[in-house]
Amino acid sequence: MKKTILLLILLFCSFAFGQKEGYGKTNWSSWSSLSCFPNVQFSMKSNGWSSSVKKYEYRFKIRNTGSQNIHFSTEGHLSNGERFFSGRFGLKANGGEYNNGMDGTFSDFPPNQITGFTFTVRRYVENSKDDWGIPSYTCSGGQKVCDANCKNSNNNQNGNNLFGNSQNTNTSNTSNPQNNNLNSGLSSVEEYDKYWRRREELCQKIPDLDKKAKYVLRSDYPCNTRETINDNEKKSYAVDALKKDCHKLESILEELQGSSKQEEEEKQRLAQEKQERYNSYIEQGDQAMRSEDYASAMNHYQNAKQYASTNIERSTAENKYNQAFEAKKTAERKIRVAEQKKRDEQENIAYASGLTATAGAMALLQDKPSLGFTSGKIYLGLNMEQIPMISNNTNSYHANKSYVEAPFRPGFDLGLIFGIANNKKVSLYLNPKLSYNISAFAAGVSGSSIEYGGTALVLGNWNKEFPLKFYAEASYFKRVGDYHYDADAAAQSSGATTATDDVRDGEYNYSVIRYGGGLMLHQADDPEEFYVKAGVFFDKPSFYPNGIKPNLGFTLQGMYNQIGSLEFYYSPKYFIGGTVMYPSTLERADKSYFGIRFTRTGRLW
Repeated sequence: MKKTILLLILLFCSFAFGQKEGYGKTNWSSWSSLSCFPNVQFSMKSNGWSSSVKKYEYRFKIRNTGSQNIHFSTEGHLSNGERFFSGRFGLKANGGEYNNGMDGTFSDFPPNQITGFTFTVRRYVENSKDDWGIPSYTCSGGQKVCDANCKNSNNNQNGNNLFGNSQNTNTSNTSNPQNNNLNSGLSSVEEYDKYWRRREELCQKIPDLDKKAKYVLRSDYPCNTRETINDNEKKSYAVDALKKDCHKLESILEELQGSSKQEEEEKQRLAQEKQERYNSYIEQGDQAMRSEDYASAMNHYQNAKQYASTNIERSTAENKYNQAFEAKKTAERKIRVAEQKKRDEQENIAYASGLTATAGAMALLQDKPSLGFTSGKIYLGLNMEQIPMISNNTNSYHANKSYVEAPFRPGFDLGLIFGIANNKKVSLYLNPKLSYNISAFAAGVSGSSIEYGGTALVLGNWNKEFPLKFYAEASYFKRVGDYHYDADAAAQSSGATTATDDVRDGEYNYSVIRYGGGLMLHQADDPEEFYVKAGVFFDKPSFYPNGIKPNLGFTLQGMYNQIGSLEFYYSPKYFIGGTVMYPSTLERADKSYFGIRFTRTGRLW
């Protein structure tokens, strides 16, 4: 059964041009009463344009001003035909109200194009629950009329038209036997069979629509209480019972069909909203790509994947995400490589400047043999040195991995030599020193190291006149260094175009105790002095635990005071300083410590 009422709602508001968030917003309209049920009043408002769904959002509320609790089924449409809501409402007496609150509904039309509202009242009972045993009402011709259980009703034909000259639309009640007898002329048996078949037909349709089992499991559901009788029992009371069952079932079917339609419309609305959001995120991602804001583009494409409705849309969003990701990597790589090349140039210039200054200062130094009991000298030098260390990959675009490195760096030396008891059977020499090395002329590699400390050397002989002597030395020094490697910068410097995003960083900070000794062939005779020294040394770093043997090394040094001193040192399988961030990826490798040093000495006294 279906009775429809047209309710005119006027929403007065002023509009600005454009569709911004909240455009078309209104206050609540004044309360308007339904023509057949004046105690039922309705009000609505617009929350304006919603940019998230690109529609206008509407809210509504219903109240009951009568003295009876009521329950009714209804469906509402805007004047443009769009469904606004559908459902069952129970309102308490004397002002009971329903407000759809946060559950807004949406329309393509702004409030100034909504000229009215159509109610379809399916069932109205004066009770707070859906009771099939009491009279129910609908609207016909602007009047409240009873359409079920009317024997108990005192008001089955009267009503009030509150619209006056306003429009009302009505539909016929084809299922109400009180208003339309479709079975006149049939015998009770024929009439019984006709309604029996109708009930069976309804009992087969309803379960498919009642997906939430709102009715089919109820004890008073007519299809759960079916029984057959013989022809002699098919009297009028049995026909009336079947009619009542059919009436109930038709009401249920009509309500479920309306709910199904509402669910389908809601499903379509959500699908449309999902599609609009997908398109919006794709469009925003494309715009970000054109602006070279690749991180934002990736974020928009990632959001688009969540709203993809088909595999094609999902694949499109994923491909665009991957393109943005690669573009982001390429852009960051370009900046990173440019910065590395700049560091390389700065280090090359710094070393070249230091080399020029140091070589010039070394040329000015003058040395003579130390023949007095004490002596003091200063020395400057140049060196090339390799110290093993650990590096770790630090680029998020590359797999995490730790490496054993052995950067070979040029550097500078500065030190003092204090001699005590020179040319005696036992002589002592103290040597505070400082070395600084830098990663110059190595494309893609940057960093530096510093080493400072001191050495005490004892030189002895059973005969001071004999040139062959033995020596023993002990040293303590501190090492601090850092290392940075960019494989892409190194590759580009050699003309390669492939990229790996292999970026490594490492640093070390430890102290070393060194001790050793050997033989020295030494001759001093003013104004000349020379010596050749060969020996071994043992290095133990501060991070070695007790019980670990120190590393063995070898040294060879020759000096002629008119030219300078040249030293070679070497230690195989040297210890490796630094922090391993990814132990499981580290490939064990033996690295050597070695270097070459050329120094010139200047006599202080």
